[in-house]
Amino acid sequence: MKKKLPSWMEPLKNPMGDLIQLKSFWYKKLKDKGFNDIENDKGYLKVWSQELNTDKVHPIWRASAEEYFRLAGQLLYEKRFIIGTDAIDKRIWKMHSNGFNSAKVAQRMGMNEKTVESRIRKLQKKFIKT
Repeated sequence: MKKKLPSWMEPLKNPMGDLIQLKSFWYKKLKDKGFNDIENDKGYLKVWSQELNTDKVHPIWRASAEEYFRLAGQLLYEKRFIIGTDAIDKRIWKMHSNGFNSAKVAQRMGMNEKTVESRIRKLQKKFIKT
């Protein structure tokens, strides 16, 4: 004679259906409490960010980015770099070297983001030549 298993140990009749139902229950509970999920239903981020202050960034990438921005900031004060650079480019480069992304720079400067990106690329080429 087989011993009857406790109900919590019995295999699920419809594992995927039960999982979906359980997931829906908890997601609704979280939403009702005001939780705002940063991922969509497929597990991708709803808004992607290039912020460096995340634990998921590889240490080598973080170190190289920090060094890039350190050197970019240093160039603001080197005469060889600033010769022939207008005031707008200097302001763009200053914000860029402080880690602002193109969208934030464009917003603060009242410019188009593509224009800001183009100017940063132009300045980066100058940076490499210096």
